This record gives sequence, C-alpha cells and structure tokens, in this order.
Amino acid sequence: MKKKLIVLSCIIAFFIVIFNKKEIKNIKFYQNINDRVTLNNLYFNKDKKATYYLINIYDEKNDLIDVKKTNTNMINLSNINSLKEKMYIQIISYNNKNRELRKSKRELLEWNIAYIEINDNKVEIKNKLNSNYKILIKKNDVALKEIKENEELNFDNVKLELYQNDILINKVYYSKSNESKIIYPLDQEAILYEDFYIKIETNLNCLLTLKQNKKVVFNNINKCEYLVKKELLKENTNYNLEIKYLNKNSQMILKEEKITFKVKEQAKLLQVYSSNENEVVKDTTIDLKSPNNGEIYYTLDNTIPDENSIKYDQPITIKKDTIINAIAIKNNLKSEVSKIDFKVKEQRPLIYLSPSRQTQNQGVKRAGYRTEMEEMNVLAKVLEKKLKEKNFRVVRAEQEKDLPDRVKESNKLKSDLYIALHTNASTNGYPLEGKARGIDSYISRRESDMLIFANIVQQELMKVYTGPSYRSGVKFGTDFKMMYEIDEKNVNHGILLEIGFHDNYDDALWIINSTEKIADAITSAIIKNFQW
Repeated sequence: MKKKLIVLSCIIAFFIVIFNKKEIKNIKFYQNINDRVTLNNLYFNKDKKATYYLINIYDEKNDLIDVKKTNTNMINLSNINSLKEKMYIQIISYNNKNRELRKSKRELLEWNIAYIEINDNKVEIKNKLNSNYKILIKKNDVALKEIKENEELNFDNVKLELYQNDILINKVYYSKSNESKIIYPLDQEAILYEDFYIKIETNLNCLLTLKQNKKVVFNNINKCEYLVKKELLKENTNYNLEIKYLNKNSQMILKEEKITFKVKEQAKLLQVYSSNENEVVKDTTIDLKSPNNGEIYYTLDNTIPDENSIKYDQPITIKKDTIINAIAIKNNLKSEVSKIDFKVKEQRPLIYLSPSRQTQNQGVKRAGYRTEMEEMNVLAKVLEKKLKEKNFRVVRAEQEKDLPDRVKESNKLKSDLYIALHTNASTNGYPLEGKARGIDSYISRRESDMLIFANIVQQELMKVYTGPSYRSGVKFGTDFKMMYEIDEKNVNHGILLEIGFHDNYDDALWIINSTEKIADAITSAIIKNFQW
C-alpha cells in the first residue's frame, strides 16, 4: 500500500511540474505606422509569478544579437541592436530569486519598416519604403543636429532617432568608445577551486555567459560583478567567459569580449574588497567581500587586523572619514591586508518625478497639444536636466511603471520630494473645449509638512502663468477626493501639480510653449524650499 502511495505521489508531482512549465504565448508585435501608441510594441501573456522577463533576440543564423529586460508583459523594441528584417525572439520569465519560470517558443519577428544601421561611422537607412525620412541626433534627449544618410558621425555617446513623416520609428544608441576592464579573472589565468567573483570595471551593463566547452554553466544579465559558486565548477578544468557589454538605457549590445581561464586547486586567498565607492554620504553601509569566501576580520583604528580583530558579519555604517583595514582567513590561509579609505561627502536632496500616465487625456489639438502623458513626460525630462544641473539627485519614473510601484520606489529611496506632474480638464476631452483655466497644487491636508513647499511652488508657477489667478491655489485632499499620489498613507512628501487645463485652448497653448519656463519655476521653488 505504501509503495502505491509513493508512486501516486510521484505521478502527481510530475504533472504539477509539467503544469507549472506552461509556455508564454500570445506574442504580438505591432508595426502600424499610423498608431504611435503601439508602434514597435511587443505584447505577450503575463506570468503572474514573474518579477521580470528577458527577451532574447536572435538573427537568422541563430546568433544572439540583443537582450531586453522588462518588468511587465509589454516592451517597446524601437532600439534593437544589430536590427534585421527577420529575427527570432524568445521570452523567458524569472522570479525574484532570478530563477527561470517559463519560456516561449522561438517566434519569428519581422521588421517591416525602415531602420538605422551604422557602418564605419556612417549612417544608413535600411528597408526604405519611401524617401520621406529624417534622422535626428540627440544627447540627454536634447536635439543636436539633423543629419543626412551616409553622413559621417562626429558625435559620441548620442542617440540617433529615425522619423518617417515625423513619426519616430527607430532609435540607435551610438558610442565611439566604452572603456571596460576585466579585473578578475584575467585571460589565461589559473584561479583557485573555490567561490570567486567575476569582477569587471565598466560604466555599462554586462551579459555574462560562462561555458565549459559548449555547455553553458550560467547566464547573468546587467551585473558586471557576479559570485560564482565552486559547486558549479570542476578542478583542473578550462572555462570560457563570454562578456557582452550593454548600454544601460537601451540594453543594446555595444561590444563583446571573450576570455579563457583555468580552475585549479586552492592555493592562496585573494584580498578583501568593497563594492562601495570610496566617496560616500553619511550613514552609508559598507560591505566587505572576500573573493574566496573567507572569514573577514577588520579594524577601524588603522592597525593591522588578525583573527582577534572585529569579525565582519554585517555591513559597517560610516558616519565620518574612515579607513578600514581588512583580511580574509580560510583553511589556515590568510590574505594580504586591504586598506580601504572612505571619505564622507554632503548628501544632496533627492527629487522623485512622476509624470502623468494618462494617455486617454487628449488636449486641444489645434493648439498642438497631444496627450497629457506625452506633454508631462516632455516636461519631466526638461525638469530632470535642470535639477541635475543644480546638483540635486533626481529619479524620473519609468513611463510604464504604475502608480503603486512609483510610490513604493520613492519611499524605498527615501525621496525628499515626490512631485506628480499633471494637467487638468473641465470637459470629457477632445473634441470638446473647456473654459476653465488655472494652476493647482494638491497636498494631503492643511497640517501637512508639504504646505510650505506647496505655497512656494504655486507662487513660482503663477509668475510664469499667463492665465487668470482667481481659481488657482493650494488645495487639499481632505477637502476634495484624496488622490493616490498625495495620500500620506501611500507616499512620503507627495505633491500633485495640475499645470493648466489641457482642454482649454489658451492653457494648452501656454503649456506646450512654456516647458522651459515651467521647469525653471519648479526648479526655483525646490531651491528655495531646501535653501540650496
């Protein structure tokens, strides 16, 4: 009887595993040039257990040409690296422990519109359907120049955007040089048979693939520092490490590198190191790492550490300039002393910008106003640049990130201000036009610690506003409907700005023509608030 129960349990477990390995399906790619909202968007079924997805893109020879990452079941593919007319994609979902959950079959992806290709520093337009194309060079989302096809590129670290009939259809990130340096392991190096860190100094992201002959030991995307457990390795064995360097914004593969190293038997311990920058802000927690997974001992009084010194078992909090001397000990082996000098710098206020996600709110088209989401994202980019020029730390919410995730991110970062950027309406939207005008600054309640800033930003905005002032002012969620982005139960230091009425012709015209002035006004208010 017991044997039958065991067999039955195994059968049930087998079918549970099979059930949980369902494929990702319903993959759809849209390239309707007349639909700006969905142009170049890839959609697929959502995996409820997934934290993120990787989209692997292959050419017709089955070579991997690009990898994209998304936290939702939608991603825009306007900036595929080494783009071809015919490609294949495979979607893989992962949980929060980076474990693979489900994957799709490899699906054909056909690119039916024009795209940019760069050869020998010259720009070419491939797959042309007509001659009405325009190429813009941008840096930090600011247009630098319009160039012609086959014109030589004399810029570095820029974005090239291809337009057809003024519609953005493709973009390419271009950089002449992206320096990187492999710290460990080095090519042809023989390393110890134990846990070790792959460490690469670079300002790019990395796609790491470790192989033993043709067998893949592991893949890892984005991290250029990765702990390899010795359980994955074999002694006296050669390994190949393939490194693809990715642009941090576009995840485009910029260059590739391969090294070979040998794993030998353990001989000595490598020095302790920290992944923190040497210049930190007050109360930063410092981590120490041993590449060989040894026990770490350290001192803070500039003396030489030994096994009787402070044992490292949790991050070290830095409150002032500090020198950490550290060693690693394992199996009676001792590393050389690492001397790590940390300097404490002044902390800068952190501003979180949350531009509207409301694509359904269309403004007065005859004024040139598009949607609330488009116009507020333009404003957010300009505002971000101006704040960074004044040395503020700024995080601008990703366009696809929903409000709960934005608020959660802001709270986790301990933002000093959370600013939601919106425009108002008094009608159901286009083609109706309203008569209401004005600017409102919304906070949770009259007793909020945001009241001072709300008054300052309202005053600064009214200085540049060309409309009437009688209906404008600071307003409170307790008097109206409590909005999510100002509710103190959800967000810290939140304010929502309604910058004019997009369904009023005069306001809509003012909004699109006053982006710089509006950004200057908000920047001025933030400076006054922090007495910067």
